Amino acid sequence: MSISGGESFVGDMSLNFNENGTFKEATIGAGIGVEGHIGNQNVIAVSAGASVMEYITIGAGPNGGVEVTDWGISAGVSAGGNIGAAGGEANIASTNISVNEGVKASGYIANVLGLNKP
Repeated sequence: MSISGGESFVGDMSLNFNENGTFKEATIGAGIGVEGHIGNQNVIAVSAGASVMEYITIGAGPNGGVEVTDWGISAGVSAGGNIGAAGGEANIASTNISVNEGVKASGYIANVLGLNKP
């Protein structure tokens, strides 16, 4: 389960559970973001946005307690557009820098540069 949103202040919260329904981990993030639109959003428009967010993940510890399992920062740039009610958004570039996972890149630019290949 995940909830995220915001424009100037962005936030994210996700909860993950094991297959048997027990708590696995929760991630909470907060940061800043900006989004701009050109055109009339009810007719035709182009938009772009960017955000940077710090996050912390807590999970079940070895003795049934709760402990910090990861933390880091994520950033991204996206672009989109719409004609009437039909529209879409593309991930131009995004990265995630994590203590446990390292650096991950995704989006159009990462694909073109081959940054997300094993």
